[in-house]
Amino acid sequence: MGVPFKHLVVAAQVARFDVLRTLDVLARTGYRDLDRAAIGDRLAYARRWLDRHAPDDMKFEVKPELPAEAAALDASQKAFLARLAGTLNDGMDGEAVHLAIYDLAKEFPDAKPAALFQALYVALLGKPKGPRAGLFIAALGPGFCAARFASAAA
Repeated sequence: MGVPFKHLVVAAQVARFDVLRTLDVLARTGYRDLDRAAIGDRLAYARRWLDRHAPDDMKFEVKPELPAEAAALDASQKAFLARLAGTLNDGMDGEAVHLAIYDLAKEFPDAKPAALFQALYVALLGKPKGPRAGLFIAALGPGFCAARFASAAA
């Protein structure tokens, strides 16, 4: 099965364009037994596309530490992240993460869903938007994201 280009672009950025790390990210998101050389070739295309043509909302860098922007999250965003951190585990795929996010968001009727999603991206990227949340969290590793969300909620 081929990896959709947009998904490869996300995986490549998560893995900082390292071929082996990209293969690991792709495996976490359901793409296994891929040809290393072919992925390496496609990473070069992905990098060129990002540099020359990609809209800004497709470009991101996962911050190694909690971004300073997370300090501006409001109480409902922090509560959402704390609860989400408690539901994520490394066995979850993108669909399971997606469902967990949407189910949990329903428990915050006074918060706008966009603000809750914004909290996810601010905690991970330091900016209010990013790739589709479920697959993105699965690509990063739900355990890593759970720890980051717990830190942002503290």
